Amino acid sequence: KDRFRAAVFEKHENMNDVSNMIGKPLSQCITYYLSKFKRTKSYKSLKKSMRRKANASEGSAGTLVCSGCGKGGMLIACDTCEAHYHLACASPPLESIPDGTWNCVNCKRETRSK
Repeated sequence: KDRFRAAVFEKHENMNDVSNMIGKPLSQCITYYLSKFKRTKSYKSLKKSMRRKANASEGSAGTLVCSGCGKGGMLIACDTCEAHYHLACASPPLESIPDGTWNCVNCKRETRSK
């Protein structure tokens, strides 16, 4: 599940690439995606992140970059602010895309102080 979720996020739902990345047949990936994955909080988070990315690139000439290191790539979006991070640049570093909502360390700090 975690490998599938990460592959779907990284490959932007391209099931051919997801299949190759996790070493599972394309038909199995599509079946899992349609029957189970689309019902998860991870799917909703992925869609939200992809919408933000699309909106940001429509509104500016640049692409999204990591708020930690300043480089592009596969980024996870904070659900509270506009920050984006590589899994390794998040604080603490993440091994996989978390289920449900995710907040960056700055937003977590703000909610703790309230």
